[in-house]
Amino acid sequence: MSSRPASSGGRPSGQERKYYQDFITRIRYQNHLPAPPQPPKLLEIPNNAAIEYTSANFASRLVREQPLNVEVDSELGMPLDLLPFGPDVFSPNATVAHNALRAADPPPKVHPHDQLLLRPISALGKPSHAKAGVSFLRRTEYISNEGSRSTFQSTTSRDLIDKITNHARKSIKNPTNDPVAMLQAVIQGFEVANPPNGKWALPKSHPTKSHLRAVNSWPVLPDLAAHPDGLGYVIVKLSTNPVAVSNTRDPGLDFALLRPWNDEGAPEDSKFHYYLPDGESVSSAVKRKYAEVDTSNDDYTHTSAEGRKYYRFKRLRAYEYVVPPEVMKDTYREVVLVIRRQQGDGEGEGQQKGAYFSPIFQRNILRPMRTRDVDDSEANKADVAEVKFRDLLPEESDRIQEQVALLTEGE
Repeated sequence: MSSRPASSGGRPSGQERKYYQDFITRIRYQNHLPAPPQPPKLLEIPNNAAIEYTSANFASRLVREQPLNVEVDSELGMPLDLLPFGPDVFSPNATVAHNALRAADPPPKVHPHDQLLLRPISALGKPSHAKAGVSFLRRTEYISNEGSRSTFQSTTSRDLIDKITNHARKSIKNPTNDPVAMLQAVIQGFEVANPPNGKWALPKSHPTKSHLRAVNSWPVLPDLAAHPDGLGYVIVKLSTNPVAVSNTRDPGLDFALLRPWNDEGAPEDSKFHYYLPDGESVSSAVKRKYAEVDTSNDDYTHTSAEGRKYYRFKRLRAYEYVVPPEVMKDTYREVVLVIRRQQGDGEGEGQQKGAYFSPIFQRNILRPMRTRDVDDSEANKADVAEVKFRDLLPEESDRIQEQVALLTEGE
């Protein structure tokens, strides 16, 4: 910035007027990059696809390397039988021959197998899901992904032929997605489940162990005669052995009883008293009672002072849940199987040979409780239990019949 005095214009020297003027200087900085040390070079990649694909040798080689999966006869799979049209079809007169080939006045009904042959040309090929164009959307040829990107190597004729050949071989060897193979598998499943002679054939070998052979088979059927009162059976697993270790198995373990107590709160807080038959004689008598399905007063081992006959069970210890009980979402995810090897084998008379299943709807894991945590009140703790057998009540029979009706529905 600089200034210069203006002319006084007749003013006194002490009253000179000064004018200020700013000079704006514009400076441009230029940064010239040096030239590259080496000039750019283009890679020479041979790509003679257009010449190869348009040559006659390529088409001939493609026919030799790509086998056809269609077997055709001399008439190309469409034999033409002209005899039903009569001798006029061979007439040298074109008008007579043409009239002989004309369809009948009422056109015949097309066979359902020939309906596909009458489709219009626009319906042939792959179905188009987006026929109506949208102006504001991008065209699909500008959209690509990693799998569809092509390189110079993949456009050569050798790789293209190998890729097509491998795809054809995979489609032939892998019939998983073949509709015809899927239909044949479904039909074969019905034939296996319903054999013509009413008997299932034994499998030839084990699916993974070829040296094993099946010696017998049983149809899987619901055990309607042994269906319990309720949704199904309950599996109870004890974390420790309830009885002392011995060389022989205690037969009373098959008839153990669990009596719940403290069941006024949440179900997972319930506790149980564990009872076993008092002696081997009681275990044998209970087993005979179950085998004969007898509800009479015979064969009881003990009699009370009032004259009541019963089986004596003694209390062993108290148990509690390790984890909350597991209720099966699907009642038939786990089942109990009872195999009857021949006609009439088992409890039910006249039942056919088969593997009879019963549903399981709950699994429990119990562990023994500490003595100080057990409620010793007289109303809760009973060292001896009197066990008797009785017939089902009407409401219990009705509940069982409702469950059985669900199994037999549709027969």
